[in-house]
Amino acid sequence: MDSILQITFQNNKAFRMYVPKLTKSRHLFVILLITLAFQQCSGPKTFSWKTDKSDQILDGSVHKDVLNNPEKFPWFYYGKQAYKPDTAAISRLKGMDTSLYIMVFAGSWCADTQKELPIFFKVAELVGINNSHIGVLMVNKNKQSAYFNVNAMEIRHIPTFIIYRNGKELGRIIEKTEVSMEADLLKIALLGNELK
Repeated sequence: MDSILQITFQNNKAFRMYVPKLTKSRHLFVILLITLAFQQCSGPKTFSWKTDKSDQILDGSVHKDVLNNPEKFPWFYYGKQAYKPDTAAISRLKGMDTSLYIMVFAGSWCADTQKELPIFFKVAELVGINNSHIGVLMVNKNKQSAYFNVNAMEIRHIPTFIIYRNGKELGRIIEKTEVSMEADLLKIALLGNELK
């Protein structure tokens, strides 16, 4: 039997998530994970940062402002500026409701993350997805984290973008997009509309 998990964020908006057959300990873990993912980084430190050779490795919940540093993360800063999205797909996404929540599991050292994450944030900004609806959880080179259990969310490849509406997972973009970030998000959001 599925259970419903509800979390209320700082902005008093509720996020409900349908969670299949969770044990009590896993239920508590999911609450902790989602709270960590969607909290703003203005509170206590929720990530660590180290340098491994030339890689800047982040581990934990990271706000996009941390990444928007051209000296430390040029791939993010310049990748976001350079991307030219499909304006038709952006227009269609803008017309959809704003109840999407997106959890991103990524690695600051990973080439696929370095390509897809800046594009995702450019699209999210153009579409108007609220920053409080986006959680970015960075993993180390072993695809693990000191702050959360990656395996509990069945993350096998990074980046993984998990799209939710009204607490239900609508779909995932795993490692690379099929068409483009905006086209793939639109496809998942439209599928979600059919399931309403």
